[in-house]
Amino acid sequence: MDFSISETAKIRMIDTLTSLFRGDSKDSALVYISPDLGGSDFIRVVSPFIKNPLLSGVSVYCIKDLFIDGALNERRICNAFYRSHNVTFLVSRNKISISNVHELRRLQKKYSCSVIVDLDDDLFSMDSTHPQYEEYLPELDKLKELLGFANLLVASTPEVVQGVERVGVNVKSIVIPNCLDDRIWVWGKRFSQSDDGPLRVLYSGTETHDADLKMLADYMPSIVDSVYEATGRKLEVHVVGGTLLDLPGLIIHRVPPELRRYDLYVEWLCNLGTFDFAVAPLCLDNKMNHAKSNLKFLEYSALGLPCIYTNIEPYRRTVTHGLDGYLVDLNSKEGWIESFCSLSSDRCLREKMGMAAEKKLKSFYLLSDHFEDWASLIN
Repeated sequence: MDFSISETAKIRMIDTLTSLFRGDSKDSALVYISPDLGGSDFIRVVSPFIKNPLLSGVSVYCIKDLFIDGALNERRICNAFYRSHNVTFLVSRNKISISNVHELRRLQKKYSCSVIVDLDDDLFSMDSTHPQYEEYLPELDKLKELLGFANLLVASTPEVVQGVERVGVNVKSIVIPNCLDDRIWVWGKRFSQSDDGPLRVLYSGTETHDADLKMLADYMPSIVDSVYEATGRKLEVHVVGGTLLDLPGLIIHRVPPELRRYDLYVEWLCNLGTFDFAVAPLCLDNKMNHAKSNLKFLEYSALGLPCIYTNIEPYRRTVTHGLDGYLVDLNSKEGWIESFCSLSSDRCLREKMGMAAEKKLKSFYLLSDHFEDWASLIN
């Protein structure tokens, strides 16, 4: 005998139980919908609300989807409505099914719950040069529909808001920049104290940034020769993340699948060993890159590493050239060679610059100093 409950019946069950229990508690509930707990999701949708001291009266639920194998995730959704008078749904930037969009709209209309969308990329400015263009193109209409009824857009940069406005979506917005959760980073110098052996250079990125890595790889033969001539030392470029490119001379550190959750990734990264400095190249000066956050600056600074950045947003507004990093003009081979040689030749400069970067991070970009920004979304 088939005792399965139809989707219509499940929706009615949720509606009935919610009407019975709603209002029994003054607590609020936050339900964040996050397909994974990787970097962006963890930093912007998870960390700000887990054990936030200003949200002690808020029940927090994490679900990957409103639906499980096509069936409504009634247990988590019911729990949120049972316990709470005010329910807020927070949706991450990652792809969302049209069934989720329609169900969020239904819950919003019926119970006046809030829907908040978090974006840390200007997805509407993605063009055919981006490796995920074909993958994300079908998602944009769903995202526009979601933003069309959302109560609030939370963006990592002003340029992300501008990208939404350019496609004609009118939604209330607020900018909350990325910060690092100081509860999961272990502070301590991780730059090399050695003046012997190869210089270890850190590059962090996924295959979506292969074009940026390829630009730097094309410069590397000249960089390697110039650094060796200036210092007598070889270079090792360590790529953390992944690449689809077959580039000789790179040392690849692929993140184990079981460590993709950001807090576990951070622990793994901090135990990779010491490095001398880092690099963050960008090969295109386009709207999508301009809208990116300064996350690479935050992560490298947490490791105590100075870094060479391409001189476009998001780094231009964060890095003070020569003080806490180097800014190299777009596609300037000579600029990269000069910056590599400068940092490679002077360990004291590397240490001083790394300390300045870490100081800026701790002064402006720690989550513990910005809990109020996130709590205000719920309160």
